[in-house]
Amino acid sequence: MIRRRCGEAILLGDDVEIQVLEVLGSRVKLGISAPRELLVLRKELRQTQKFNRQAALTVPLPRILSLVTSLSAIVPPSASPAGETQPSSPDSVISNAKP
Repeated sequence: MIRRRCGEAILLGDDVEIQVLEVLGSRVKLGISAPRELLVLRKELRQTQKFNRQAALTVPLPRILSLVTSLSAIVPPSASPAGETQPSSPDSVISNAKP
C-alpha cells in the first residue's frame, strides 16, 4: 500500500505517472500520464468487457443468424452506412451487374 495526498504522485516505470488531483470524502480524482500506446482503463470496464464476451459465447449461432435476418427485414435500405444503397432483391444485383 502506498499512501498519497492531493498533489502527490506515483511513478510506474519511466513512462507512467499517477497523480492525486482531488480528494472529496470517499472519492479520489486521479490524473494519469502515460504513452498513447498504453491502454488505461477503469477496472469495472474491463470486467464488463469480459462478462459481455463470455455472455456472447453462450448465444447459439442459429439464434444470432435469426436475429440478423429479423433486423435486416426491419431496417430500411436508406439506413445503410455512408449513404450506400442496398439492392431491393438479389435479382436486382444480377440485373444491374455490368457484363
